[in-house]
Amino acid sequence: MTHNNRFYRILYIVCRCLLAAVFLFSGFVKGVDPWGTAIKFGEYFAAWGIDWLDGAAMTLAIALAAFEMTMGFALLLGLRLRFVSLAVMLFMIGFTGLTLWIALKNPVADCGCFGDAVKLSNWQTFYKNLILLPMSVCVCRVAYTHRNKLRSYDSIASEVPVFSDRREDKRKKSREWLIVSVFALMSVGMGVYALRHLPIIDFLPFKVGVNIPETINESAQGVSTTTLIYRDLLSGEEQEFALSDTTWYDTTRWEYVDTRIVASHDDGDAAIRDFRIFRDVQDRTEELLASSETVWLLCITSPGTVGQKCAERMGQLVAKVRAHGEEVLVVTPVAFEEQNLILAGESVPVYNIDGTTLKTLIRAKNGVVALRNGVIVGKWNCRDIPRK
Repeated sequence: MTHNNRFYRILYIVCRCLLAAVFLFSGFVKGVDPWGTAIKFGEYFAAWGIDWLDGAAMTLAIALAAFEMTMGFALLLGLRLRFVSLAVMLFMIGFTGLTLWIALKNPVADCGCFGDAVKLSNWQTFYKNLILLPMSVCVCRVAYTHRNKLRSYDSIASEVPVFSDRREDKRKKSREWLIVSVFALMSVGMGVYALRHLPIIDFLPFKVGVNIPETINESAQGVSTTTLIYRDLLSGEEQEFALSDTTWYDTTRWEYVDTRIVASHDDGDAAIRDFRIFRDVQDRTEELLASSETVWLLCITSPGTVGQKCAERMGQLVAKVRAHGEEVLVVTPVAFEEQNLILAGESVPVYNIDGTTLKTLIRAKNGVVALRNGVIVGKWNCRDIPRK
């Protein structure tokens, strides 16, 4: 074994494992929150003027997440490497070009490549792809030009279980395709489950257990940057210093002029800062968040499109909640002419909430959020509404 050969084998293993990790993570954070990925697709469609594709956004969201997870899984285990490595390389070529265009044109605030788990700017996304693209080329080149060496290439990473892509019999090929197919179906199933219920992991600010008033205050304060402005006594020019810079300690050289404090906010917290429950001029936000009793919010994207089964479940919940003396109300981003919404015979007052805030509050078309003392104590998709 020459030193040069060992270097290339290590390079191949590192590239393959890093690609696998990135694809698995990227697919997973999209798959657990297909609503968020579908919203991001909608933003792209609007920017490109192809809004007619909005109906396919959810299907594309689940499919993209399943594809990335499956490719990452296959790369990690070395399953069907020729096909998988080529698919990954073509994927990286396409998305590197796409993210360059997005970085230059800036049609959306962030790419959404890691869902809501990790926020990257458009340029950061492009640079990330610029690193991953050569890795995908490396793995694909080995898979196609060094087929007979794959077993020896993989042998130096014994901690990673590997199926080689050599001239195998049909039974082994079928077994590998079966493993890949089963994992792909599981990935799709995870997305469908999150769609029909709620994300199994919530990366958004309105998680169960979050104290909304405290989080709003923290978000409002933001992160402050303090800049000190001093005048150079020798030249008369003003200069800015960070607090950590000790240059301005020399009072014989520098004269204090001013202090500038700039508060910066994370755009991801905008939805929680905009949390308001109101109707016309009546704002009930503070009252509801201060209530020591459980407040039940029936989150409905459009009051006129609530299905019969969902309405029945909500109506049953309303009756049981009121029997316990607790308050329940409908929150919707849609202007509703009536003051109340009838759900299975129960009349529930309707209030408004910002549309983006509602999408961040609960990843469902219709659902329920329970608050107590401003803390989110429970969240349910309409089909999972608890029998109180």
